[in-house]
Order: sequence, then structure tokens, then C-alpha cells
Amino acid sequence: MPTALAATFRWFAANPRETDAVLGLAIPLCVLVVVEAISRRGGLDAGWHRMQRAFANYAERPPAAVASRLPARIVAVSMGSLGLLMVVIAVLAKEQQVTLAVFSALLLVTALVMAHFGLGKLSRKSRPHERP
Repeated sequence: MPTALAATFRWFAANPRETDAVLGLAIPLCVLVVVEAISRRGGLDAGWHRMQRAFANYAERPPAAVASRLPARIVAVSMGSLGLLMVVIAVLAKEQQVTLAVFSALLLVTALVMAHFGLGKLSRKSRPHERP
């Protein structure tokens, strides 16, 4: 065995963490380089041309942005449900009823504010055919 190769193996044996890092970087990098070199032999892929045309069409007519109301609805309903559950716990609890009542009121008020202001604004923005 050549001495350079033996020295390399000794270094790998003495440094297992560095070996993992080097191999974890070197192997995927080598695979990507080989795949890229093989794919370049055949010229440009047809998918690349399709993507270029799609980007050109996108630049010509950008789509109208429409906000979704679903995430706001989910958060508002979840907070309202948690607020109602905390009201039940506050009624049934023997200790710290005031703390539970305050937190349940905060959750309910936050859910109502989100439902009133947040969802109302989103619903007006999500209808592009209507004029304000």
C-alpha cells in the first residue's frame, strides 16, 4: 500500500467526525457533478425550454394576488374554541378562577377581533371583480 494512502486511512481512523463530514459533503457533491456532466452531453433539456416559455408568459401577464381567508378562519375558530373551553374550566375549577377567566376572555376577544377585522378585510380583498 502506498504511504500516502496509508496516511489517509490513518487520518480517517483517527478523526471519525471529520470523516463523516467530509464524506457527507464529498459523495453528494461528486454525484451531482457526474449527473450534471452526463446531462450536459445531451444539450439543453426540453423541460428547460418549457420553463423559459412559462417564465416569459408569466412576465407578460402577472396573476392577480388573492389572499386566502382559510388560515385566518382556522386561527380565529381555534382561539374561540380554546376561549370557550377555558370558560368551562374556569367555571369548574376550584382554584385560580380569576386567572382562567381573564385568559379565556383574552382568547375570546382576540378571536372576535380577528373574525371582525381580519376576515372582513380579507374577504373584500379576495374579490378582485368588485370595486371598493
